[in-house]
Amino acid sequence: MSGFLLDVNVLLALSWRHHEAYGAAHTWLSGIGERPWASNAITQLGLVRLLTNPSVIRPGVSAAGAIDALVEVLDHPGHQFWSLDDNLQADLLPLAPRIRGHHAWTDALLLAQAARRGGVLVTFDAGVKALATGKLANHLLVLKSRAR
Repeated sequence: MSGFLLDVNVLLALSWRHHEAYGAAHTWLSGIGERPWASNAITQLGLVRLLTNPSVIRPGVSAAGAIDALVEVLDHPGHQFWSLDDNLQADLLPLAPRIRGHHAWTDALLLAQAARRGGVLVTFDAGVKALATGKLANHLLVLKSRAR
């Protein structure tokens, strides 16, 4: 396995100590030891977008504060950056029949990227399971929001 690709919600939980899954995210990350984990342009942008959204983080983090939070989480020694490939339609086309609603497109792309790299998409969103059928199920890990 080439590593874990963290979804936006996992990055947010790692970055914001008031997130309901903060403890679960940190417990999971410490549990993988030295195995690599990754982010990409979509998940990084999603993190700073959520941190600066006052509907998500009250009263919202400044732009500079969001970038600082991003740098802090990406400074973890196991972090890798996975660039996106040019051929998005090749990744999305096989998943298109299972996509239900406009919110699933990003999940589909992240799952496809993790699978193509031999990695695992890590998320708190159990809805992604609808996309991860067959062999793709081996490329998805849905965390529980509370560490047990």
